[in-house]
Amino acid sequence: MKKLLLIAALGLFSLTGVYAQENAQQKERKEAHKDLKDTDVPQAIREAFDKQFSNTTMVSWKMKDGKYVAMFTQDTKKQIAEFNQSGELLAKGEKIEKDALPAPVTDAVKTAYSGSNIEEVYRIEKDGQTQFKVKLDGNPKKIAIYDTQGKLLKEKTAQQ
Repeated sequence: MKKLLLIAALGLFSLTGVYAQENAQQKERKEAHKDLKDTDVPQAIREAFDKQFSNTTMVSWKMKDGKYVAMFTQDTKKQIAEFNQSGELLAKGEKIEKDALPAPVTDAVKTAYSGSNIEEVYRIEKDGQTQFKVKLDGNPKKIAIYDTQGKLLKEKTAQQ
């Protein structure tokens, strides 16, 4: 009986440790992806944004993996831009319709995510290359990034 109690106690302690580790990882992810107020964005980055993108409305900022990401509307289109700490534009993109995806990307998404529906698509220009960021429904929601030929470049679980 004592052995059974000892085993049960050890199991409980190990579960507590796993739970604490998962909570720490969740907190880390939230800190790496947090919403920012306009006043939290350094002046150099706001100036670089204003120089690159005029006539914008509804600008919101996030910090993602140490980079500043602006989500905004320009010419009635939803857009995104990503800047590094010194204000250099790293990537920019715009929301597009699902039917504007290249056929190889559409085929790759249908094959890899047959049980999911596309919620949103962005065409991204990054490092001189065109990429497509595809947000998919499901539990959990997924984000898949493809090149123009339908090659999966990155996949991640969407932050809620």
